[in-house]
Amino acid sequence: PGWNHFFGFEITAPIHFAFKRGLIGNKFEKVCYKPNLDICELITLVVKYGEAGQKQVIETTTNFFLGALYQLSANLLEPADERRIGIALVSKSEIHFTNWLKLNSRIFVEYLMAYRGIRYFTRKRSNINFSRRNFADEDQAENNMNFINRQFIDKLYPEVLETRILGSFVARQTSIVTARRGRWSLSLGSDLWWKQKEKIANIHTSITDLDIENGTLDEAYQSKLLAAVTYKKRTAHRDLYFSLAADATYTSEYLGDDYTVIFGIETTF
Repeated sequence: PGWNHFFGFEITAPIHFAFKRGLIGNKFEKVCYKPNLDICELITLVVKYGEAGQKQVIETTTNFFLGALYQLSANLLEPADERRIGIALVSKSEIHFTNWLKLNSRIFVEYLMAYRGIRYFTRKRSNINFSRRNFADEDQAENNMNFINRQFIDKLYPEVLETRILGSFVARQTSIVTARRGRWSLSLGSDLWWKQKEKIANIHTSITDLDIENGTLDEAYQSKLLAAVTYKKRTAHRDLYFSLAADATYTSEYLGDDYTVIFGIETTF
């Protein structure tokens, strides 16, 4: 039996960059764009110009919803460019219970410093603004329709604003038990990842009714179970390792319930 322990620091520096963008798929830019969409005008085109008006309406609405889809893709598919410095405490330990059974554990706690980034914001939904309007009054029809147009556009085309993302913590803990018999080894373990709820400040805008909570990232965590089987084959010149590993999520919040299966071949030189 024996016990080894390591304690240290890690620093993450934002020096990554892309050699070339757009090699596979597309890159969606986070841009603030508000198209014009007049529902009354679209209805008038159909009534007044018939088939020609219908074609123009189809083209206008198609471009409108494609633009909304682009904004959604930029918000959900594009990773945040988090160019921030991180300072972490790292603790690693290895406990040998016998010559064939051991426990490896790693604890990682990192503080991510504040930085300036781009976030999407929607406006707060106010039921009072709707309740104050008399949609049955024909004299207010044009004003009410303009109000509906603006609400519709603001929901599908959120505000894209630069803001200051305050510092936050990220933690990860991994534990793996490994048993070895002859040329075979079996590993079982767990992995827990957690990130603190995001806080923002100094939003560059004159808009007063932004939904700030809607534009921040919530607290997130993910827990996984790990398993791996490895076989060691000795040859005249080197050792070969054949492994089958898998992990699966058993609980998570604001992260996907993903799983991974890996078949690996390793060698020594």
